[in-house]
Amino acid sequence: MYNTRNEIKTLLALALPIMGTQLAQTGMSFVDTLMAGSLSEEDLGAVAVASSLIHPILLLLLGTLFAFTPIVAHLFGGKRQQDVPEAVQSALWVAIVIALIGFLITRNLHPIFEWMEVAPALIPKATGYLEGFAWGLPAIVVYQVMRSLNEGIGNTTPILFVAILGLLANIPANYIFMHGLFGLPEMGGAGCGWASALIMWLTGIAMTLQVLFSRKHQDYKIFDRFYRPNPKRIKELMQLGIPMGFSIFVEVSLFGIIALFVARLGTTAVAGHQVTLNFTSLVFMIPMSLSLAITVRVGQLLGAERFAQARHAAWTGVGVSLLLATFSSTLMMTFAEQIAGFYTTEQKVIGLASHLILFAAFFQFSDALQVAANGALRGYKDTRGPLMITLFSFWGIGIPLGYYLGLTEQLVAKALGPAGFWIGLIVGLSVAAVLLLGRLVIIMKRSKLNEAPVVG
Repeated sequence: MYNTRNEIKTLLALALPIMGTQLAQTGMSFVDTLMAGSLSEEDLGAVAVASSLIHPILLLLLGTLFAFTPIVAHLFGGKRQQDVPEAVQSALWVAIVIALIGFLITRNLHPIFEWMEVAPALIPKATGYLEGFAWGLPAIVVYQVMRSLNEGIGNTTPILFVAILGLLANIPANYIFMHGLFGLPEMGGAGCGWASALIMWLTGIAMTLQVLFSRKHQDYKIFDRFYRPNPKRIKELMQLGIPMGFSIFVEVSLFGIIALFVARLGTTAVAGHQVTLNFTSLVFMIPMSLSLAITVRVGQLLGAERFAQARHAAWTGVGVSLLLATFSSTLMMTFAEQIAGFYTTEQKVIGLASHLILFAAFFQFSDALQVAANGALRGYKDTRGPLMITLFSFWGIGIPLGYYLGLTEQLVAKALGPAGFWIGLIVGLSVAAVLLLGRLVIIMKRSKLNEAPVVG
């Protein structure tokens, strides 16, 4: 039998720095929302719409590189450090291609605003946000490779320090671009996109320097020798990463697409939805961080061929995630109005946001369960099954149900507006939680029979 208390300590030791990192990175979005909202409701709406569109696409592209974390974890757990340099450089080759694709996509997203019938007043600043954001993509992909390397070996604290650096720098950067200081044009909310690009370069350079000069990486000799692109390693990364990227995209786009639909309902609806989404995104970083820790822990144990302990670590992580969800749900239900009031003084926006936060409180449990199960499955290098599950749950159930409840009268006597979309979120996340937990049970049984990690 394995000691559950020790397992919890190990998971939290991995998760807490990651949690700080995720909160710091999401805090940048919080800062963007807060600073844009201080200018006008229009600037807030433009940032909300642009962020809702670009972030799912960014995660789709970066998701391929997220797979590098379990790959490194398996190498580290199996004491195959000599294979790490070639794996890192292969991941960087993939990252270069991803950055190019991302740049071309981001610079050509503006027609979607008109297709989705976004309020015309929001389009110019939302487009300006995307144009600036695109220039940071080459740096963010390098950052992600270096971050995954650190996560895979369990060295999560430096990632936190770099994220805090980015968060602190984001505030003056936003102010400079928004208000046109030092000879720059005054950009308003669009300046947040250019500030984001600057922060991507800052954090990308900082993370690379950490890998180059940290004692933790000296034995790996990451760049002592040049490796040509290795088709085998690139294939492994793509086989795991493409389903992972699409799975993350499916989940995050659920929120992004809903935000674009809500944009049809006017600036108050957009602002209220954005306040709710921004806060719940901050809270979501807690189970997401634990999920990443579960991936690392399970991956390292499987690499070391400690299969029974890997199963124990996975279920321990699911249990801890459920306990954390209880806390976050209680917080939302108790302080919904105060939370909304922290973002804005507009009473209409506060009223709508506090109402939506109550809905968000209900899906904390299913959201925590599904993300923890997904983290364990990634540790097992199982990514295709979770992709199918999230695709069915979010796009097959969550978005259609939210659309019919929020914008039509086909299922209800009167369209529910933003609340209808949040009900769709609750149902979609609940279905995903049940199916992903079932998938985890199946994968564990296969692993137990074969006593080997399952790649799927």
